[in-house]
Amino acid sequence: MLPDRISMLGMGSNHLTPKIKSSYTDLKQICNKDTFIIYEGKSRATQEVHTLRVLNLSHEKVQIDYDKHATLFIKEMVRIASHSPKALQVILNSFEISEQKMAFASIPYNPVPAESNGNLRTLLKEKDIEKMMQDIIADTELFESLEADCSDLITLDSIYRFKEDNVFFLGGWSEALESDLSINLDQSVVRLRDKPDGVYSLGKIALEQLGLRSRDVEKILMIDEPFIHDSAIKGIIAENQNLSPDTKKLIGQLLTKSPEKRMSWRQLKAEFGSNSNTNIFEETKSNNCPYFVANFFGSQ
Repeated sequence: MLPDRISMLGMGSNHLTPKIKSSYTDLKQICNKDTFIIYEGKSRATQEVHTLRVLNLSHEKVQIDYDKHATLFIKEMVRIASHSPKALQVILNSFEISEQKMAFASIPYNPVPAESNGNLRTLLKEKDIEKMMQDIIADTELFESLEADCSDLITLDSIYRFKEDNVFFLGGWSEALESDLSINLDQSVVRLRDKPDGVYSLGKIALEQLGLRSRDVEKILMIDEPFIHDSAIKGIIAENQNLSPDTKKLIGQLLTKSPEKRMSWRQLKAEFGSNSNTNIFEETKSNNCPYFVANFFGSQ
């Protein structure tokens, strides 16, 4: 539980640590989540633009259980560092805990919907969609090793990309991994029944990034009859002239209405073969990142 004095903190820059405040200028807020805030800022030392992530101390979730959300904040930071030696270097130089404040900088990354100027959605190309699927598979395997359900994370707003390295990853761990103990058993059954699984959600994201409006995708998702649903999906995919037949087939398999007929995570992983970068720990060591990155996730 966070001390009462935290409630006296203001919004925005009041959450920045002293090192971040003194090291960066031209701060621009990119997104504001319940448990963290992301900024873009220019390094005074190098004049490079970096992405800054700050623990959102003003939100009730963090105030109620600071220890849990601070722990997830740090674990996600380590995961971000494992993607890139350049990111790791910036994080090591910038990470700071000052009293209850917590923040770090990294090489630039953004939520996929906010990549273009003015936060307008930039549609991904076919090769980028395939890369996104490949990278998200690696993240889901990491969560499986932690015995954590990441299905709530597989949304467009939770997928981030390093601009320089073209690496996608699931972000906002504490937003999706916290236990919702207020839901009773009957509500949980309804929620699990109605919520699409991660594979379906990934297919939905692919459709949206191919140009289909989100509300149109949602209308299709609401179709109960499997034959009508699947026919609608196939029709939409067939109209896209910029997709290869293999990609059209793959997206169709991800969005099959019946869970029994839908492609599984294991089948999706096999589709990309050994290139799915599933052993992040081995890649971390091969990129000369410290070995603590590989072992940190198992700590509690």
